[in-house]
Amino acid sequence: MKKGTILTISLLLFFLFCYSQTDINSILKLDTIYCVEETEKPSVNDLVYYVNDDLFYFINYNSRKADDILVLNEINLKSGYKTRYYGIFDLYEHKNSIFKDYEIVFSSMYVKDSLLYFIAFDKLYSYIISNEEIEFYQKVNIKLSNINCIKNKIVLYHNYNFHKNNKTEPTVLSIFNEEKFTIGKTITPKFENLCYTHFNPNNWFDFSSNSISFCQTVDYKIDFYDSNLKKINQIIRNIDNWEKAPKKKKDQSAHDCLDYYNPWEDKIARLLGGYFINDTAFITQYKLPQVEENDFKYFFDIWSFNGNKWELSFSNLCNSFKFKIDKDTILTNENFPFNSMTYPKYIVHNNRIISFRVEPYINPIGLTKGEYDEKQNSYLLDSDVPKRLQLFVFDIIAEK
Repeated sequence: MKKGTILTISLLLFFLFCYSQTDINSILKLDTIYCVEETEKPSVNDLVYYVNDDLFYFINYNSRKADDILVLNEINLKSGYKTRYYGIFDLYEHKNSIFKDYEIVFSSMYVKDSLLYFIAFDKLYSYIISNEEIEFYQKVNIKLSNINCIKNKIVLYHNYNFHKNNKTEPTVLSIFNEEKFTIGKTITPKFENLCYTHFNPNNWFDFSSNSISFCQTVDYKIDFYDSNLKKINQIIRNIDNWEKAPKKKKDQSAHDCLDYYNPWEDKIARLLGGYFINDTAFITQYKLPQVEENDFKYFFDIWSFNGNKWELSFSNLCNSFKFKIDKDTILTNENFPFNSMTYPKYIVHNNRIISFRVEPYINPIGLTKGEYDEKQNSYLLDSDVPKRLQLFVFDIIAEK
């Protein structure tokens, strides 16, 4: 990665205004593709991860294989150096749940100093990391599904998934006491229309070094909280063609609720979530009603924090570039397109966008777009070609 390619948000926004960019790919440059060698078939759905500056940690655990070996992977995003830490996860106590309900074992993870935290089956586990090994330390029962950190405080949180047994359980943010291994201060911000927690892609919560974002979906609204879970700021944007589905009067079950709202998906607008680019920049992704079949309905906004409030600095960045590349165009780091749809997953952190894909490994650089597409299609149809978990790391840049 060349020095000086990463911008402060003010320079990035100046570039955007000057050149009137309308595509998210205009501010992205592919830095590196990391291919992770897997002995088992990887799954993006089973992937949990945590990024801390230049260190990317992940666990890709397939609960269906019922193995008690736990592997923590670490990738240095600067040097590319990879480390694996091995430990034991006592799967026996969860066997009935796995084979009966086919649940995904891990929902979230966090790494702090020499400790690994992860959440599985309504329990928070901690493991000690040392000498390429992870050793069980302690666990506690919880009803929250995610973990992160702000100002050295661990925060547990949960955007409740609507289901038929309990329609009233709230969205939760809780500070976790590491010394006592107990939950402390808790707030319950309201999330409108809980059944949309089942719709992907989404990223309702995100963390910077000094604040927490919480996104709604039926409205374009984001609330921000400090490390004491006090609401400190808000983003609201009114868009002319922001259509909503008529609210269902009575939700009898998750199945009924999804059946009701699914047919509306192409007719309504929704905020799909947001990420901190850094402490003073925030990016949102949203969808607008699809008027015609080939319309681009997914868009991005970039917001900057100016003194004491968030200001919209550039809006309606679409993701159409990947469809405009001619088949004879040679792919380079500068023009390789970012895919932001449901597949693959992506995160934004420290002026980077990291996209996860599970597919046969092909180095696209130097191939024409036509050659790359042809190889992809050929390999995907060949069951003998192994699929690999890959990290596509894009830098947010000033110029190409």
